[in-house]
Amino acid sequence: MRPRPDRIRVLHVDDERDFAEMTSAFLAQEDERFDVVTATSVERGLALVHDADEVVDCVVSDYDMPGTNGIEFLRTVRDRHPELPFVLFTAKGSEEIASRAISAGVTDYLQKGQGVDRYTVLANRIQNAVHRYESDRELARYRQIVETVDEGVYVLDDDLRFVFVNGAMADLTGRSREELVGTPLSSLVDAGETSEHRESLAVGDERVETVEARLRAPGTDPVHGEFRFSVFPSDDRGYTVGTVRDVTAQREHATALERVRDRMEFALDATDSVIYEVDIATGRQTRHGPFERLYGFPSREVPTTESFYRRAIHPDDRDDIVHARKTFRTTSADRVEYEYRTHPDAGPDRWIRSEAYVHAGPSGAPERLVGLATDITRLKRREQELERRNERLDEFVSVASHDIRNPLNVAVGALELAREECESDRLDTVADAHDRIRALVEDLLRLARDQRRGVDTVPVSVADLAERCWRHLETDGSRLLVETDRVVLADETRTYHLLENLLANAVEHGSSSEERSTERRSRAAPDSPGDRPTTTTTTVTVEGLDDGFVVEDDGPGVDAAERDRVFGHGYSTATDGTGIGLSIVADVAETHGWEVAVRDGADGGARFEVRGVETVE
Repeated sequence: MRPRPDRIRVLHVDDERDFAEMTSAFLAQEDERFDVVTATSVERGLALVHDADEVVDCVVSDYDMPGTNGIEFLRTVRDRHPELPFVLFTAKGSEEIASRAISAGVTDYLQKGQGVDRYTVLANRIQNAVHRYESDRELARYRQIVETVDEGVYVLDDDLRFVFVNGAMADLTGRSREELVGTPLSSLVDAGETSEHRESLAVGDERVETVEARLRAPGTDPVHGEFRFSVFPSDDRGYTVGTVRDVTAQREHATALERVRDRMEFALDATDSVIYEVDIATGRQTRHGPFERLYGFPSREVPTTESFYRRAIHPDDRDDIVHARKTFRTTSADRVEYEYRTHPDAGPDRWIRSEAYVHAGPSGAPERLVGLATDITRLKRREQELERRNERLDEFVSVASHDIRNPLNVAVGALELAREECESDRLDTVADAHDRIRALVEDLLRLARDQRRGVDTVPVSVADLAERCWRHLETDGSRLLVETDRVVLADETRTYHLLENLLANAVEHGSSSEERSTERRSRAAPDSPGDRPTTTTTTVTVEGLDDGFVVEDDGPGVDAAERDRVFGHGYSTATDGTGIGLSIVADVAETHGWEVAVRDGADGGARFEVRGVETVE
């Protein structure tokens, strides 16, 4: 049976039953904690000692017993229980028996003698033996724990010298236990950090202190250690008991995170942006970045979504934001963008653009909202200024085109009357000027309209669009070859203007201005066969690229030195060119995010490549 924890269970083995019972009675009188069980033979005693259901705290045995004596019994017990207290209590005492008992590992030796005082001595010996046994077992358990933990464990004396270290501490410092014991703490850490350790110890109570210090290990980089320790007084001295944990990886990780945080804060500050995170269940918000600069007051004053709406957002914009938030679905792919003005009480209006994402929890329900709020006030002001400029430009172009077209129509009519009254080569020059003015007005109007329109992308067939453009051009006998069936994602109207200008440019530069002048004279005087032009045929090819399309002609091409200028406003090598056509091409490409470049064609002509175009399968 197992005794209560406050009991001391004693096994008394003696072949004289009456004596064993008397001893049991005397021991119970000496200490009520004693719970004595008797055995009259070694065999019975061994059975009780080895029985797992029996707990024996101490064995008291006679020496002179039939068959097996007390020392032989002791040796058998020591084979299985090397530390169990064993008191040899015998009437047959001698130095020889005592010496043999000590050699066999006896805990104590006592002669029976006469008088009841011997039982008092026996009780005292049992108490001391059991106390030492329990203390040793407790110490062994603690030692096992200390040696099992991954953290370094140490004990320092008053002079901060090591008096004990575990294996982990030795491994952490790169030294053996023997080297560390007696070594001052200052041999492992910097003097300043040792002083901090000593100052913490000067408190003098049993509080647990924590200090970080760098441990110097032979042949390796310093280890960042976290020391946790406390002072325990012992007699007239104090001992420091502590642990050391290697926090090098955590320190490096924290340093890396701090660098990332610093860079993030710098980027947020430089871009007037605030990162925010919202706990959807509670409405609590955390923010990083120049919040006060954007909203006019500290972030801590509006910790929740409701307080932020009420204090930070213009009253006229709140309903739109609430509606946008309610449209969120519950998957992490959801996002929403919205713009709003800051509250007028916080100072001049600022425009804020917010882009937010919903992050779902393990159940799939929305858990948190993460977003970026950016001050776009300058951008809004530029947009408003650009809007005003565009309106003025529209007004100017409309008025200018109207004011130019009216006198131009008068001039064209007057020219026709002049041709009926007389013949002169100078009238052809006037007609060329009229044509150029008319083309310039049309190009200006088209350019203004395109710059005002947004980009509305749809699937567009390059071949169909090119053939439609060709039908509306004066091709002067040139021919078009379409060698692509590519469908691209583009704004159809803008891309029409791009192709129209590329095709017109190929036709225009594929024949000479003299041919066109001669042709014009031929139309004005059809009865003069000597003035009929000799036509030159230009072939224009439209073909596909992996990421775009090409318009190529077999005309004279573009000089390499001029290729950086051809897309500029006003550039033209033709005497009657407006210099706007290729600039329209560049503008259309830019609004789509495409790239356009001119290179040599296969037959020496000009090859205009449009790249970065999204293809529709």
